[in-house]
Parts: sequence; structure tokens; C-alpha cells
Amino acid sequence: MSEFVISEPPRNTFDKLKHSVSRVFKERYTVSGRLAHDEKLFAKISDSLSESEREEALNRLRKTVKGKVTRTIIQDAVIGTVIIGGSLLLYKNRKAIISKFRKSPENIGNSREALKNIASNETGIGEATITEPLRNALREKGHRIEHAGEVLTLGGRLGAGGTKTVYDAELKGQHFALALPNTTDGIVTMNEKWGRALKEPGITDRIRSLGVHVNPVCEPFPVTVNGIPLTAIRLQRFQDLPFPIVDSKNRLSSTLTASILPKDFSAETYQGMLQPALPDLAKLIKAGLHIGGDSMNICIINGEVRPYLNDLGSATFEPFVRGRAFRDAVNYISMLEHSCRQAFTDEEYYGLLEKFFFSDAVKYDNPLGIIQQLAKQLVRMIK
Repeated sequence: MSEFVISEPPRNTFDKLKHSVSRVFKERYTVSGRLAHDEKLFAKISDSLSESEREEALNRLRKTVKGKVTRTIIQDAVIGTVIIGGSLLLYKNRKAIISKFRKSPENIGNSREALKNIASNETGIGEATITEPLRNALREKGHRIEHAGEVLTLGGRLGAGGTKTVYDAELKGQHFALALPNTTDGIVTMNEKWGRALKEPGITDRIRSLGVHVNPVCEPFPVTVNGIPLTAIRLQRFQDLPFPIVDSKNRLSSTLTASILPKDFSAETYQGMLQPALPDLAKLIKAGLHIGGDSMNICIINGEVRPYLNDLGSATFEPFVRGRAFRDAVNYISMLEHSCRQAFTDEEYYGLLEKFFFSDAVKYDNPLGIIQQLAKQLVRMIK
């Protein structure tokens, strides 16, 4: 995975902030499920924006970043803090930044007006049109959801995250998974998130064409919620798939029932357990697929661990940077290994925690560990 690929913003957008740029800071942040280091110029934006202006501005600023920025960083970010000068970083230490600018208050300049200009640009949310009445309808208990004039019956939740909630839905006696927008955010953020979610069917189709396991059904599904139109997403339920799934984010959604712990467990047997997934990972890297750790799950095919990709709205296709194949391979192997841990029962996992999972055997930066050993094999496959 590329650490933090930045799209170059229009220069005139940031011209008003050129006097606000301070010295380079080095900050640790999480991108694509891994820790990275980077040096970026930063600027302090005034806190005087209204709540709606801040939401729109941050929504706009997120879009200057290519690839996956984890929701944790978005949520933890100081709203009034952005990185300027052709780059964007969500810097979390408010006190350090405020202290810096108190020493040079003249540096703040016209930043408030510049941030409003950023927010006023088109957000490009595509098909997503979440309105206040629609959000209220989704929040109502007992809301009526119809498809082509037929009423759907919603059962229990199959899963939920920051973007969508997935329900067990039934229509004319057939069950499927129905993804609807999560309603905890404001309208602007809901539109941004759901617009991204609606990219999932196309991305899923493309990955499926590579021969890598994804949901066999992932399609836009027009419905009405209390009479208000919405493009939902229809999926096949995990329990209806011909193989078990291990959901790396929500163990309650996993359908694996048998233990996959190797006999005579060791670094060698664990490495052998992960090896069957390498050809699929090679296909993904060759195709230029960038994903975050939330998209990586595993399935068990004929007793072997294979990747199963899900939640792909933030995935992107872009050629990997030449000369960084090993780093990208380590990143993919690390995501796979993390997903594989979720397949173990609590007794199995915690029984191995201190002796194995806290040991050098699975540290990503250990040249003799299984992560780097598998990454070397993967690099040979993608050359």
C-alpha cells in the first residue's frame, strides 16, 4: 500500500493560506490499516466556523486524499486543523498547534474565509441523495420499506459500521442482506459516506473478475423508505454462502464454526496456514487494488485460508509505486494475518497470545518473522 498518496489540490484554493504555513511536523497516523510516518506542512484554521460549515469543510478536505483514511482518524481529528501546501493530514494534537500559533497569531490570517471557499466547492457525491426527511424516515421505528411496490420485511441486524447497517431482509419468501445508510452522522457526511458505499457494486464486480472471493451479489437496490426513494445495496447473506466467512470487524457476523487451529501449532505451521492466500493477494496487487484493513476478511475453501473482500466503498485501483513491492506485500500479509486471528476462538487465541502473538514471530518488521517471509514469497509472485 502506498503510505499516503495525496492528490494535488488547485493552487488557487490554498493561496490564501500561504502565510499560515508553519514548520514541518512529523506525526504518526493510520492509513490503510498500518502505521506510517510522513512530514507535511500544517496550518491552523480558525475555530469560529459554525458546525455545518465545519462538517462541510472537513467533508471537502477528506476528498483531497486518495486511498483509505481510516474512520478512526477522521473521527479523532481536530476539526479546525488541516495540512496545507499541496497536502492534507489530520493532525490530532490541538494543544500543540494552538500553542504554536499563539506565538505567531498573525499567521492565522484569512484562513477562515479560505476554509469556507474549500467547503463551497462541489463535493461530487454522485448518486447519493440523503435528505433530512429521508434520514428521519430511516430513524423511525417501524418504517415501511418497499421495492417495486412490494413491502420488505426486515429482520435482525447482520452487521453495522460507520457507513451502513445491514439487515436480514425478506421479499416474496426470499432472504437477502440489505444495506441501508447509517443515520448517526449529519446530512453532508451521510451523503459523502453513502456516495462512497454506492461504489461498492462496481468495485466488487471488478475484484470478482480477478477470481478473488467477494460477495456473489452486490448490486444497487432501489427502495422507498416511508415513500422516500433511496438507492440501497443488496447482498447475499454470509449464512447463504457455500463456504464459511470470518468477519474481521464483527465476529458475531462470522459463519465459521469449526476450529482452524493447526495441529502442533508453531510459526512454521501458521505460515503454512496463510500461504494458500498468496496467489489471490498477488492478483490484487497486480490489479493495483488499494484497500484498508476493514475490507480484508477470510473464507475457508476446501480447508484452506483465502481472502474474502467486503466493505469496498473506499477501495481504489491505482498502480502500486515501483520499488515498493516488498512494503506493499508486507501490508497485505499483515491485513490477512490480522483477519486470520479472528478465526480462532478466545481460548485458542489467548492461549497463544503471550507465547506467540506477542513474540517476534509475527512482528511485521522482523526480517525472520512469518510476515516478511510470506511477503518475500508474494513479491516473487507479482514480479
